[in-house]
Amino acid sequence: MARRPLSGLRTDNPAFPLLQALISYWGVTSADGGAGGANLQCADLATQPEFDGNHVVIISGPYGGQARDINGTTLAGVVTPASNFGGVITASTIFAILPIRTTPAEVAALTALVNAIEVKLDAGGLGVGLVTKALTFANDNGQVPLFTVTGDVIVRMVAITKATCGTAGGCNVSVGIAGIVDAFIPVTDITLLVIDEIWHDATPDKVTEALSTLREYIISDGNDITLNSSAADNSGAVTFYCFWTALSAGATVVAA
Repeated sequence: MARRPLSGLRTDNPAFPLLQALISYWGVTSADGGAGGANLQCADLATQPEFDGNHVVIISGPYGGQARDINGTTLAGVVTPASNFGGVITASTIFAILPIRTTPAEVAALTALVNAIEVKLDAGGLGVGLVTKALTFANDNGQVPLFTVTGDVIVRMVAITKATCGTAGGCNVSVGIAGIVDAFIPVTDITLLVIDEIWHDATPDKVTEALSTLREYIISDGNDITLNSSAADNSGAVTFYCFWTALSAGATVVAA
């Protein structure tokens, strides 16, 4: 059984069960701990249960009152704190291990979960990922890969012109998938794509747009997103932004 303080408290005292619930182990260090407060040494811990992840509190000595999360096994008679104590924990120091578990790993896991929830709330609840594709036109023709889709996903997409586009012989462009070339952005005269304008329909003419202009689609596995040109596009640059959420396990959207 884990050691308890020899304070004269009788086991038939109504407070004794409460003490047992609040303290997992009460002991005295058997040797000086690591330099700089890196750990404390208690040989008796080798005979006790594992306390990794619990809370340790220094009771006596110059660092009495300091508390740390335990970061590592205690079965070798060593208590390693998540961050150093204020200095060396010398032999004969009284300490207690509490049944409190707030280890950095658990905190990190909670932080990651909160961050994931926050990302899912972006863009109206969508947007587990945001992936971009910057494209400079240089006599492209036909289908130009933008985003590779793996698995089933929901996507929202928009494009912003970064350099005014032009063509020598006339060219229409759109964004879609194989077989539906205008699934996301309809067929548009490329010469209408003027620097800083937002391209989401066939008549781009604004540098600000409501979020409601974003088209939202479900895409099934393998239907990659492409830019489609009816003829050679000679100049210009557009950046494409794709917000996506996975539907199937392991689904992703990455720039092609």
